[in-house]
Amino acid sequence: AARFDFAIEDRTLAAIEQQAHELLIVSAERIAAELRLILTHPNRARGIELLAETGLLEVMLPGGKSSKWEDKKIVPPECRDQYNKLNGKVMLVEMIEESFNEPFKTGPLIDQQGNYAIFDILMNKSMFDYIQEHNLQSRTGQQSKENGSLRVDFPAGTNTAPGTPGAVMIKVSWKVLDSPNERQNFHTVDALVLMPRHPKEATSPPCLRKTLGLVGFHVGHKTVNRRQWIWTSFEHVNNVPEQQDVDKQQTKAAYNFYNPKCDPTRCPVNQTPPTPWEPNL
Repeated sequence: AARFDFAIEDRTLAAIEQQAHELLIVSAERIAAELRLILTHPNRARGIELLAETGLLEVMLPGGKSSKWEDKKIVPPECRDQYNKLNGKVMLVEMIEESFNEPFKTGPLIDQQGNYAIFDILMNKSMFDYIQEHNLQSRTGQQSKENGSLRVDFPAGTNTAPGTPGAVMIKVSWKVLDSPNERQNFHTVDALVLMPRHPKEATSPPCLRKTLGLVGFHVGHKTVNRRQWIWTSFEHVNNVPEQQDVDKQQTKAAYNFYNPKCDPTRCPVNQTPPTPWEPNL
């Protein structure tokens, strides 16, 4: 259904929901293979929605098994050799849809070199512990009887001794830096980027070593005096020009996500790239 964007017939959908538990008799290897095919398909978002709607997601990831703060990063097999040679001192990125599709599925952000921007969301231990304590890491936990009357209220930070940080969430955006000359203008990280698996290809996707440059981030922080959260945003000075600079023809020679040499009638701004969205690094 996800592959061809079909709707599932009502009786078939009901049967899937009723028999979802039977999937537990299938080998973990087969489930993992099917899940990987879904996650690497261009229409993967619809696939995940269908898994959640039918209850299959809770079976494929039994009970939304919780993790621990000290758990080590799970390294994909395709990246393992490079990761070990670098003694784990490298960032890992798996190019699933959430890594390159902007919020509300509005499409990828593509830089002037044709590379997809990479997105990530991070949280601190206070936020992580709250999610684990209230069993919010899975759909089953969120819909449990115990959480029926829960009012989700992440911990707020205080500045009185000894002080607690409270919940902090960071949304980060990265740009692939192909040229060594670019790196002096960015905060950079060394990264291994696992590309998506194409459903028609039997070979494993490549794991590419790339230098990533920070192009923007949001910080959300909850405090006792700002329980609605404080949001702070930063972006690279050369991401795009201000509209007033464009109007006055006072743009810089180059930007990360804008071409000042292209006539706006031929290069309209803020347009969703045409599909299919296939990450290019």
